[in-house]
Amino acid sequence: MFTQKLDGRQGTTMKKQLSQPERLVLFALTEDGMRTDSEVAERVGMKESTVGAHRRSLMKNRHVRFANYPAFHKLGCEFLVEFFGRTNPAIPLDDKNEVYTRFFKRNPQIFDAVSGEGFLMASAAFTKISDLLNFNERHDIFFEDLPTSKGLVELAIFPFEISRCSYSYNFAPCIHRILGVNASEPAGSKPKWHKLESPELSKVEMKVFLEMLEFPTATDAEIASRTRRSRQSVTALRNSFLERDLFIRTAVPTLNSVEFGAVAYVHLKFKPSVTLDKKNSIAGNDWWMQSCYTLERNSELFAVYPFASFKEYSSLMGEYIGPFERSGVLAQHPEIFVVSSENIVDLVDCAFAPLMRRILT
Repeated sequence: MFTQKLDGRQGTTMKKQLSQPERLVLFALTEDGMRTDSEVAERVGMKESTVGAHRRSLMKNRHVRFANYPAFHKLGCEFLVEFFGRTNPAIPLDDKNEVYTRFFKRNPQIFDAVSGEGFLMASAAFTKISDLLNFNERHDIFFEDLPTSKGLVELAIFPFEISRCSYSYNFAPCIHRILGVNASEPAGSKPKWHKLESPELSKVEMKVFLEMLEFPTATDAEIASRTRRSRQSVTALRNSFLERDLFIRTAVPTLNSVEFGAVAYVHLKFKPSVTLDKKNSIAGNDWWMQSCYTLERNSELFAVYPFASFKEYSSLMGEYIGPFERSGVLAQHPEIFVVSSENIVDLVDCAFAPLMRRILT
């Protein structure tokens, strides 16, 4: 999710400050990754040509990347899982990252993973419970000969049938807050229930769909060349995928500028009677509005909160989840892992194509 590693080597890019126009364009894109330069210009009051120049600059300097985020619940996945916890501080960071990267590459259920400052988080999608059990067995077998590299990792399971999720990212509200964007506040992406559906894709649709996941910035002409289809047929398929909500084009900020200082990964367990409506009545909307990735069911919550600094984290985190603690609805103490954005390393970054290829083919 947060690209701070280049060419497979540890190390961060040199952080720079975003200009005011860049902030506006980044905000508008995170609000809606489908926006054209003309639509961004209308949203933030800039010229279309200026927006285009800033979009290219943001992409060139790795401040934003685009992903075609698949609708897991419509494509054969029954639940999402978050793996998170501490890694062995005695093992060098590069060694731990290399080991876990090897494991993740062999197990495409993991579509996003980060490490940093002794912390590890991985997001995964599974088709059924046996898929998860087999994954756990492969994990244990893989680390039999590498016990010191194995982290103390927990897991939180969110079946779509009983969960409310905002899993295709909700960056706009926190970008608006952190960057001090001079534009009306975004509505945000509220966690919601997703109905399970079975994938119905022809072989041609499947091939084009997977190419679009793997190459999200490719033009229809480029996809056509790769799949040996006409450009017109690829455009028609893209429109069909979008109409069926099989994926959503998402602008993913890398948080690779001086305005972003820390990220908090939060895991909460609630008493089982605490519904989403009750959570909102207790803590308002900020607990989900300011989370860029939220998985929630009555008894459990996993959320990711970007902050401008550790000082802002100390100031705001209590506002977001403090009401839950004070109201007595938590079943255990909150688990919060706070990592400097400079030290976050992407191990897997929006790797949707390998996961979907495994499920659909």
